[in-house]
Amino acid sequence: MGSKNAVKVFHRTQVNVGGGLSVAVGPYGRDALAQAAASRGGFNANYSYSHSRGLFAGISLHGAVITTRTEMNSNFYGQKLTPEEILSGAIPHPRAAQCLYVAIDQAMEGIAQFEASGGSQRRSSAAAASEGPCRFCRCQEFVPKKFSKKCKTCAHDHNAV
Repeated sequence: MGSKNAVKVFHRTQVNVGGGLSVAVGPYGRDALAQAAASRGGFNANYSYSHSRGLFAGISLHGAVITTRTEMNSNFYGQKLTPEEILSGAIPHPRAAQCLYVAIDQAMEGIAQFEASGGSQRRSSAAAASEGPCRFCRCQEFVPKKFSKKCKTCAHDHNAV
């Protein structure tokens, strides 16, 4: 989570409600969303607005209650802990969640490498080689693109099969 305040949100039960309206016809489309969260710690509102295109109309309503499952936490950690103790890092990471922490670390490293490269979509051949060759043509270069993951060497789709 991005800040200590973001973590504090989960220290107490909260209720979220929201709704949205979307309309798009051809090149003209608009989307509006409003959401509110309330807890003993206060009230927070979020709004968003966007442009879109295509053909779509829709309305959405949603709600959620976020609360602590004390018994589940006690079973998992082997002791009774408060949400503050769990989320603040005051206790060691449980062994059962180690694979999750490894996956998060790898994802964060990938984001850092992407940002360090200037946000370039093209990956170095060393990075591609570390992942292994394409299983279709054995090429070492893979260039991800939005909605199209074609191999630069043989133009096949790397997501196939």
